[in-house]
Amino acid sequence: CMSTQGPPLQPWHTIVPDELDAKAIAASDWRAYVSAENGMFEALHRRLQHDMKPQDRTPLNRYVDGSLTAPASFGRDWNRSYVMEPQGEARGVVVLLHGLTDSPYSMRSLAGLYRANGFVALVPRMPGHGTVPGGLTHEGRKEWNAAVAMTMAEAHRLAGGKRPVHLVGYSNGAALALLHVMRRIERGEDAGVERIVLLSPMIEVNRFARYAGLAGVPAIFGRYAKSAWLDVLPEYNAFKYNSFPVRAARESYLVTADVHDALETLVERKQLQRMPPILAFESVVDDTVSARGVMTQLFDRLAANGSEVVQVD
Repeated sequence: CMSTQGPPLQPWHTIVPDELDAKAIAASDWRAYVSAENGMFEALHRRLQHDMKPQDRTPLNRYVDGSLTAPASFGRDWNRSYVMEPQGEARGVVVLLHGLTDSPYSMRSLAGLYRANGFVALVPRMPGHGTVPGGLTHEGRKEWNAAVAMTMAEAHRLAGGKRPVHLVGYSNGAALALLHVMRRIERGEDAGVERIVLLSPMIEVNRFARYAGLAGVPAIFGRYAKSAWLDVLPEYNAFKYNSFPVRAARESYLVTADVHDALETLVERKQLQRMPPILAFESVVDDTVSARGVMTQLFDRLAANGSEVVQVD
């Protein structure tokens, strides 16, 4: 059976960090979320050090203290949620959402750009990310949506109703950003942001993700545990997973399905014109995200409110 072949699962594939669930995230604020995150990272570190075998302790394993790819080797662990504050009084607040299997590190340059332009930048770590790939066998869209809402609440607190709030998302984070704003409008609230910026927005994804949940079913049987993974690879990237669990693909697809449902609801209610201006950047040769879907599903239906899409080949 193919599901029993391939590399064996390592501790970073089988360990599931103890994270806040969606209800707990919804009941917390930014400070409480970061505090729980810090405690989770400490507990995870202790467990990894206990469970790793001598042969796991290689110079390129990100989970080995002092290795060439250990996050601490880069001066700061950018896998964690962080805030960048500008010098002087802030002109606005921005929330930046990273993509699937990524970490807050991927938004560092954009956060710095916003900070240089006078914005406070909030970069949350989506649950299941920045820790071990095994985290994505448990965390999913409920926790991600809760983390976005919690961070946006902090952004509005910092803005104080006097400064603009921007929302930036990359790939899966872009879908989460859109979904957050559209659900606010569905509930009869204002959009909550003055501008949305989308990078390779995941409006449509590879068709296999739609059925990926079924591919993971044999994982309930121990000897077929590897069937719950699309890739099982060495973890030598300090700020992004190389291994990819099936459940993550399924959850990401379901986020796009939620985006489609919310879009159709706003169109039916004639509420799409309440969306704020959207600036999107997409690659027309992206083999994961459909550029055509971004145009037909979203931009062709937006009101003439100054929205713009930039395509790169």
